[in-house]
Amino acid sequence: MSFLNNQRLLEVLGSNERIIPFDQSRIESGAYELSMGNEYFTTNTATATKKTLEPDEQFVIEPGQFALLITKEIIKIPANNLGFISIKASIKFKGLINVSGFHVDPGFHGRLKFSVYNAGSRAITISEGQKMFPLWLSEFSNTLEGDELYDGKYQNQRSISSEDVSKIEGNVVSPAVLNKTMTGLDTKFNTLDRDFKNLDTLAKTIGGIGITLLVLIIGKYVFADPNRALEKDVETRQHQVEKKFTHQDSILNAQGAVLVKLDSTLKRLQATQPQRKNPVTR
Repeated sequence: MSFLNNQRLLEVLGSNERIIPFDQSRIESGAYELSMGNEYFTTNTATATKKTLEPDEQFVIEPGQFALLITKEIIKIPANNLGFISIKASIKFKGLINVSGFHVDPGFHGRLKFSVYNAGSRAITISEGQKMFPLWLSEFSNTLEGDELYDGKYQNQRSISSEDVSKIEGNVVSPAVLNKTMTGLDTKFNTLDRDFKNLDTLAKTIGGIGITLLVLIIGKYVFADPNRALEKDVETRQHQVEKKFTHQDSILNAQGAVLVKLDSTLKRLQATQPQRKNPVTR
């Protein structure tokens, strides 16, 4: 079994609609470079559904996450060839690993799907239409026929199905996710520790203010100026004396008013009695 060189690839893939769309410039180093299609799915997403991309739109595969990718091109493997697929080295060096199949059976027709895993420490950004998947073709000594050709469930596939998504969807507990979680917990702990220290400082400040106020209150009554205290005592006693004199003056006025009434009553009584004549002295 031998592999096809650039010239033979052009002869095989450039005819009979073996690759749609076909671009001769994609043939390099004995491989045809397939590109990223307009559908993808990544794990640890809010909704377990595939996403659709606009032309040249980008998406991200986070560290420690799986993804489903699909080629833009529709391919048709000839009956006398076996395809081998991979991911470009420039992308693999970032940590993206192909965990699905590595060959394409003779007679397969449709888009190719890749199940990949980001084993790197950083997110990997991919664009719609980006050259990603090299395809090599080897040639059998004899052409395969009938049952020897592929006719399985993925024949004529055009998109990522709900069944494909359900196989890998869910939260993936990877070292990167655990590290992110630990970093988040460490941040929360530091925040709580800082808040506790702030509360402790506030409590000490309030305590200091309370002690200061207590000292001021005690000082006001215990260490007050004795002369001022004496003045207050004199003023209090003077006020009490004035109050007593005022009360006694009120009593005297009331007694005077009673005497005036008695005097007036006596005068009226005297005025009502008959006058006596003096006896004649002989």
